[in-house]
Amino acid sequence: MEAIRVLVVDDHPIVRDHLGDLINQQADMRVCDAVACAKDITPAVTQSCPHIVVLELALPDGHGLEMLRRLRDSHPALRIVVFSNYHDAHHIAGAFKAGAHAYVDKKSACDCVLQAIRTVHRGERYTSPELAMHVLGALSAGSHTDDLSDREATVLELIGQGYSTKRIAASLSVAASTVETY
Repeated sequence: MEAIRVLVVDDHPIVRDHLGDLINQQADMRVCDAVACAKDITPAVTQSCPHIVVLELALPDGHGLEMLRRLRDSHPALRIVVFSNYHDAHHIAGAFKAGAHAYVDKKSACDCVLQAIRTVHRGERYTSPELAMHVLGALSAGSHTDDLSDREATVLELIGQGYSTKRIAASLSVAASTVETY
């Protein structure tokens, strides 16, 4: 079985190095490239052909959500894991709307980013239960409750409980692709 090829994008060398070491210690994945700025992402994707991009939204030469949209538009088969210090509902929801497959807060345990990589490689979406609960808290406080349908809120709650896309689909009697749409 081929290892999951991961491109790491972060402007902090210590994060790139530590995350790269962590990924390379896994039997099922390896870092194929690491870059520090937005302008280097597309050339790195073209040259190293990653399966997954682990992307920091706050890069000095690019706005994170716009960068994410451009990356998804130019490489639609690419899976994107946002790995960022932003942990507010606006950035999390915005990242998923822009095409992210997973969102991991840099405050999360190391195994969360590894779980996110494996989960999105299987074709599912991921966010840590803590982040999902944070978003639910913001939504229940009234910040965006009108933006979600009842079904979308249910899916978000199940994500917060740690359910996988497949498990949510089975519990709601819908296709996994429908869950991803929600």
